Amino acid sequence: MRIIKVKSLKNQQVMSDKCYVAEFFFDRLKGLMGKTVLMEGEAMLFPRCQSVHMWFMKMSLDIIFLKQGKEKETHEVTSIFVQVKPWKLLPLLDVKASEVLELQAGITKKLNIQVGDKLCIN
Repeated sequence: MRIIKVKSLKNQQVMSDKCYVAEFFFDRLKGLMGKTVLMEGEAMLFPRCQSVHMWFMKMSLDIIFLKQGKEKETHEVTSIFVQVKPWKLLPLLDVKASEVLELQAGITKKLNIQVGDKLCIN
């Protein structure tokens, strides 16, 4: 699985230096299921995705929906779901998004990430 880095362009802070990209069917199917904790700096990016679920999850997550900007590495935050609990019944959805970023719960608040912010993903 490919590993990339995610940085906020607003404050130049690294959000993840170990972001796993779920590009292939089984990676996307499994996602973060089975993990009990995300270490600092870990995340998962789901390209070509507008919805996620929390079934079978064992931890809370911050979920950021993104759309790709004009430049390949720049992405705009379209919506944020903070500290989403495991086993949430309904899926999270954002039809404006083209990718979903799953992060350690609380990181978006800690780094003051808001809708409209730009992230650099490379």
